[in-house]
Amino acid sequence: MKLIKIIGYSSLLLLLLLAACSRSPEARRDAHIAKGKAFVSKQDYSRAILEFRNAARLTPKDAEPYYQLGAAFASAREFGPAAAALRKALELNPKHVQAQLKLAQLFALTDDKKLLEDGRERLQALLNNAPNDRDALHTLAFTELKLGSPATASQMLERALAAAPGELLSSILLAHVKLS
Repeated sequence: MKLIKIIGYSSLLLLLLLAACSRSPEARRDAHIAKGKAFVSKQDYSRAILEFRNAARLTPKDAEPYYQLGAAFASAREFGPAAAALRKALELNPKHVQAQLKLAQLFALTDDKKLLEDGRERLQALLNNAPNDRDALHTLAFTELKLGSPATASQMLERALAAAPGELLSSILLAHVKLS
């Protein structure tokens, strides 16, 4: 009887392993991305990063796992690896809007004028396609402030307010810019 149970359990385990292996790389990637996003929502960035790396390993020519990896690194305040992952995502898909925005947001955190200008160009390109994108407008305003252009920053915030008049963040930032 024990032998039958052991053989039965072995067969069941083998069946489960075969079922797991038969899923496509894209389906397994999607599962890793979903797990990674769940870990990000719990602020468990190290596990999220592992899941996104697994997803990227399964589909190395897909930009999305690299974007998710970069966003997780950014949330963990690991900016070097975040920028590298986002650049890889953009190498694979230069039109990945979220990766462009996230990379520009990382650049806005630096004091490096060259990176700030690169971020500005990325944000302006994003705004050409989506002129009322609040995140892009806020990031561009912040970037312009760091580059010493408060008038341009003020214009960006006024655009954000025109698109969403009840937006509190835009109002506070605009008041701060005008006071300074």
